[in-house]
Parts: sequence; C-alpha cells; structure tokens
Amino acid sequence: MAFWQTCLADMQAWLDAWQIWQIWLAAGILLMIAELALPSFFLFFFGIAAILTSFVTFIVSKCTFLVRTPPIPEDLDFPLLEQPPPVPPELPFFAQAILFCALSFIGIFFFRKMFSNAFTGAKIGRDNVLENDFDGKDAKVVERITPQTSGKVEFNGVNWRACSDTVIEPGETVKVTARENLTLFVATK
Repeated sequence: MAFWQTCLADMQAWLDAWQIWQIWLAAGILLMIAELALPSFFLFFFGIAAILTSFVTFIVSKCTFLVRTPPIPEDLDFPLLEQPPPVPPELPFFAQAILFCALSFIGIFFFRKMFSNAFTGAKIGRDNVLENDFDGKDAKVVERITPQTSGKVEFNGVNWRACSDTVIEPGETVKVTARENLTLFVATK
C-alpha cells in the first residue's frame, strides 16, 4: 500500500506544481495533436476552446486590479509590522468549465462546417455554392472498376479509390462526376 500512497503523493506534488491555466493549455495542445490522427475535424474545436480557456484563466489570475488586499485600519498608532499578502484572483473551476463548454459549442456548431470545407478541398464560389476542384476533370483508370467493386484512378498524380455504374477497364480515361470524402465517382467519356 505504501507504493500507491507514494505514487499518489508524487502525482499530487506534480499537479500542485502546475497552475490550472497550464493544464488547460496542455490539454488544448494534446487535443489538437490528437486531431491529426482523426479525420473528423472535431477535436480541433475542443483544443481551441481549451487554449482560449487557458488564456482567459491566465489573464484573470494576472490582473493586478483584481487583487484583493485586506483593509488596513486608519486609526493605527503603530506601523504595521507584517501586512498580509494580497490574494490573487482566481477564476473558479466551475466558471472555467462553463467557458470551455460554451467555446466548444460555438466552435463545433458555428465554425466546423466552414473550417472543414477549407480543409477537405471544397471551396466557396461567387454565389456561395460549394465548388469542387474534381468535378468534370479527367482521370486515368489504374485498376478495373465495376458497379459491384471499386477500383482505382489516377488524378493529378495521386491514386484515388473510384466507383462507377459501368465496367471500366484499366488505361481508359474517365471523367470525374463527383467526390465523396476519398472516393471519386467516375463515368466514361
């Protein structure tokens, strides 16, 4: 049992060395790194929210005009030998959690679609309609495509998974009709 008590004491000492804004910052950075492994573009907004919460918590803790000092009586006949130290302000953890949840909600529901379109290759045209750089372009079939099985096409020097309603043999040139994530839908020319 002494081993676990030592581990818990070491962990508590490690956590005591960190300030809460540093923990929020580390969590935000870890969430953004984790987003690199997941293609959902979901954790990114939690990471941004954690970093913004870290920033707000840091600013509040460093605001000198919010520092509370105990009142000093004016009718003292002797100098104060030892004045109590000022108490720095701290944003309560409950307020930090609400801020984090609110920022996450705003990011996911208001900015996710806009940012995910920017990162997936779709762009907004003059009429605010999503345009696709793939539609109508030519690609070369590398692996046989049938209606039941997908094949592969080469588009701009990159092999893509491709689907079609007809059988298309390797070597044929096809026209890209649509794109869904990492799959191109093609048709014969």
